[in-house]
This record gives sequence, structure tokens and C-alpha cells, in this order.
Amino acid sequence: VDALKATGMYEDTVIIATSDNGGPSNSAGGPNGANNYPLRGYKGNVFDGGMRVPAFVHYPNGGAAMNGTTIDYVFHAADWYPTLVNGLAGKDWSLSSDGLNQWDMVTGVTQGPVRNETLLW
Repeated sequence: VDALKATGMYEDTVIIATSDNGGPSNSAGGPNGANNYPLRGYKGNVFDGGMRVPAFVHYPNGGAAMNGTTIDYVFHAADWYPTLVNGLAGKDWSLSSDGLNQWDMVTGVTQGPVRNETLLW
């Protein structure tokens, strides 16, 4: 962040931190196993503890909705690519990706989930 600010790139940079699965169980992770409480389950199963993960997005030019807002809707890892390409680059890549463009939901333009189908594993 300091380097981005020093080079004048901070305001136009999207910072994202996320994961693709929940933490490992104590048996799989040994002493480094995760505690996914209050969610049930761990990495490798379909319970919420194995599937739901936090994500962090910071974009100074993204407005208040992108900074300090909690979104409690399904956002699949595959949604990042079409969301960022559509939202930041203005290109419609929704047909060439398994993910969905969720830019309007992430930026607060629309409320509620974009995804209306059931996801199966």
C-alpha cells in the first residue's frame, strides 16, 4: 500500500484478498487445523465451513459501497474475472467465463444476489 501511494497508483488500484475454500480440519491440518466456527465443516466437504470464505476488497475510487460494506450473498471464486473485467475494463466477458458479472452488486448499485440458480458440487 505504501508503494502504491508513493507512485500515485493507490487511488486506481483494487486490492482483493480471498480464499477458495474453508480451513483444513485438525486431522488434515495437524496442529495447524482451522476452527471454522460457527460454520460446520472443513476444506474438502460441502458444509458451510468448507465452502464459505471471507473476502476483502478495497478500492478507493469505488465509492462507499466498496469500502466497509458487508455483502452476505453468494459470490463464487469464478465470479471475480467477469466482475472485474466488466466493471473496471468495461468489457462484456460474461459469455466466456463460468462466473457471473457481479460488479453492480459489489459496488452497491443493486441490492441482493445476482446469482439466482442453485450451485451444485
